[in-house]
Amino acid sequence: MPIMLLVALPQEIVIHILSNLDYSSLLCCGSTCRLLYEICKDSLELQYIIELAIDGFKKPITNAPHSELVSRLHNLRRSWAELDCKQFKKIELKNQCRAYELVAGLFAMSDGHGLSLAWLPSSTMPGRSLEYPSLGFLVRDFAIDPTQDLIVILEDDHNPVVFADNRHVRLHIRTISTIEFHPAASHGILEFDIPSDETFGNSISTALIEIAVDIVAMYITKGFLSARSRVLIWNWRNGILVYDSDVIGDALPPTAHHFSLLSRDSFLLTVTYSGGTLQLHTFSPTSPTLSPTSLCGTFHLPPIQPHSNLFQMTVHTGPISASHAAQCTFSNTPEAHVLVLTLFYSIAHRDDAPHSATYTLFVHKRTFLEYVTRFRRQQEVSLVHDGVEGTRTPSVDLDWESWAEQSTRFIPTLSPRPWLRYVHGARVIFNYQNQQTFKVLNFNIPSSTSISSTSTSSTSTSSTSIPAQHFDFEPHEEPTTGYPTYLFQKDFVTRLPYYSTTRRVEVEAEGGFYACMIDEERVIGITMSDTDDMTLNVCAF
Repeated sequence: MPIMLLVALPQEIVIHILSNLDYSSLLCCGSTCRLLYEICKDSLELQYIIELAIDGFKKPITNAPHSELVSRLHNLRRSWAELDCKQFKKIELKNQCRAYELVAGLFAMSDGHGLSLAWLPSSTMPGRSLEYPSLGFLVRDFAIDPTQDLIVILEDDHNPVVFADNRHVRLHIRTISTIEFHPAASHGILEFDIPSDETFGNSISTALIEIAVDIVAMYITKGFLSARSRVLIWNWRNGILVYDSDVIGDALPPTAHHFSLLSRDSFLLTVTYSGGTLQLHTFSPTSPTLSPTSLCGTFHLPPIQPHSNLFQMTVHTGPISASHAAQCTFSNTPEAHVLVLTLFYSIAHRDDAPHSATYTLFVHKRTFLEYVTRFRRQQEVSLVHDGVEGTRTPSVDLDWESWAEQSTRFIPTLSPRPWLRYVHGARVIFNYQNQQTFKVLNFNIPSSTSISSTSTSSTSTSSTSIPAQHFDFEPHEEPTTGYPTYLFQKDFVTRLPYYSTTRRVEVEAEGGFYACMIDEERVIGITMSDTDDMTLNVCAF
């Protein structure tokens, strides 16, 4: 429709038409003429669409008026920028923690026998808890998606490592609400074997479970630094194993070190060989049989000196929820998440250099998902052109300078992180051990927000809020450079902008926080007693 015909319509109809557009299309419309710009600026409904996209949120299912939702978005944004806690509550957990998870406002913990569930309080809703003393089998690890009432539990067979027989492994697909088999799963238990070998037997050294809508992925290793790795991916609804790196002649590189699902059809693999690479793979989540993945990209990390070695590289990001979290007003879209990679280097044969160094690499997940989208389109074009499904589409192979300067921030690691779930959406939380200080890095900087960069004080209005404290806000828009040449072959630059907020929390916690976590609307400081009882210090915004 020509612009002149569109703006001639009644404004209510124009707004209704524009409300069907996404964020970027709205901005394009607003840039075409002053009248459309004014309509986009003055309409709360259209502003709500724009504000949601700025913060990387899904559109929640709610009947609340747009004015209330926009106000809540602005208040939440300010509270995060200042770490201004509106509600504070302590939750004591008596059982020992062998495995844990935090997704969509639900903290779950297992002592190996049962399951403790705590729906965390928000600034507007109280929390609640539920206890399953025994599940009838031993628990090694688990993953959850409360938006699907889903828990996937890795059963611990408690058998010793042997070098003659296979190990039989079972994954239980159950509901959080009842711990019964999930009604949407055609198979309540997913099973596979770990063959024995001469070096590691039938051991499982590490096991990582991740959920992405209808996909369950498991990354397992044998051994540690010289580990053998394996990825298995199921469609948990129909029970089909769609990918197994050990079965279809698609074995992972011997220096593969860690894994992360990016979406229900892609994952990232970290490889430590020769300074490190990130391998981007795609797969079919609906494949009726085992199928190989497609390598759509290899992203090299900064080249290191011959005497240096990258010996560990982990990757962590926020969980992927299938739908909106009931406990939260707003939930992040998977594309809005940031990936946090921790790189451990050893440095030998240098008297003028440390023996080791640890760096953290931050990169938006959408950086890699854009390559996935591009790769999928090339596959479709090849199919139309060649008429043959499965025609090989070339992958990209990018050196560090080709992809990283604008897309990443590479800095020395700020502090150790003994627990996961320290990243959610575009925010990453650090705490300094034995202190009660939070530091949050935000890699989503809304251009529409004006925040003072000077230290000031902020007072919470809630009667249950923590005492008002000063916060330090610092933008980081200048590039990071000056990387040591005793480790890297040459200096380089990373420019991904972010801001950081640091704030001390005055709560009764001897020795400070042992670890911290973060989700959509909260930061959680964890304290441990002498008897290993745990307290969650929940600060809700």
